[in-house]
Amino acid sequence: MVSSIRVFIVLILSLIHLSYNDFNNVPKVKVIYQNITVRETFAKKIKLGQWRHHVFIYRLYNKRQLLYRSCCTGNIITEDRVLTSAHCFLTNRKRLKIKLKDLRVVGGILSTTAREPIEDDVQQWRKIQHIYSQKFFRFPAFNLAILRLNKMWVFNQFVNKIPYSKLNQNFDGICSGFILKSTTSWSSTKSVFVVEMQIYPQRTCEQLLLRSCEQYYSSESIPTLSSTETEGAGLVCFQTGDPAEHETDGVLVGVTSLMNKNLPNLHTRIGLFHDWVTNAATGHNCNALCIVLIIDCAICMFVNRLFM
Repeated sequence: MVSSIRVFIVLILSLIHLSYNDFNNVPKVKVIYQNITVRETFAKKIKLGQWRHHVFIYRLYNKRQLLYRSCCTGNIITEDRVLTSAHCFLTNRKRLKIKLKDLRVVGGILSTTAREPIEDDVQQWRKIQHIYSQKFFRFPAFNLAILRLNKMWVFNQFVNKIPYSKLNQNFDGICSGFILKSTTSWSSTKSVFVVEMQIYPQRTCEQLLLRSCEQYYSSESIPTLSSTETEGAGLVCFQTGDPAEHETDGVLVGVTSLMNKNLPNLHTRIGLFHDWVTNAATGHNCNALCIVLIIDCAICMFVNRLFM
């Protein structure tokens, strides 16, 4: 009896010892965020003419004075299309959050508040005609959206498009992202800064967030990121080996979808959905109903000619 009790006690102590060792072997994730404040001090304020693909999406908040305030961000990818986040506009049931008539997409501007001009000058103001979203959109999954605008962009030294990635690559390194912050304590508007963001490997993202990160690039958390105004912003990388990459402008690899506090941020991969983005960006986006109608019309024409 005594020997069995001793064996039981030894087993209990062994389990406690193993549990203690396992606890000590858990990685200290706080170490990952040590250099955030140091890295943020190297953020560079964007000047007009830099990052020409960047646009603000404004919402009307003062009808009398035609004043607009930014609610999201986007990226010019063709002459009349902007790539952004579907969550800016749609609920999970794909219902509009905001009326399209109250929204404007503006290039050649760096201020978060603005008044709509009578004519385009440096700034180019556009209206949204249609929003293309992914079929299985459930935030933050399948969170890409493409805006079709009422007028084409006039590409110049202030407004231009950026190439988007063709390849779905896994890499860790430094990419460029956007942050918005006030430069003075009394300012009601924020300035745009470009900042270096550390990209984490997919496995690290999944361990920290306890979720699948197959659709995303994950970057370090930056306290000054605004969940409303920087959503839809582009993640731009250089020297990726992607055939679409531009020598000086880099390549757009992700769209900012979810900003977390003290946890990695999520940027939806573009290379993973390259075919969908290309189809929606070029206008060749025919759904099943469209195909059925085309076939139906073709059959009707054939029958009419047969009996004529």
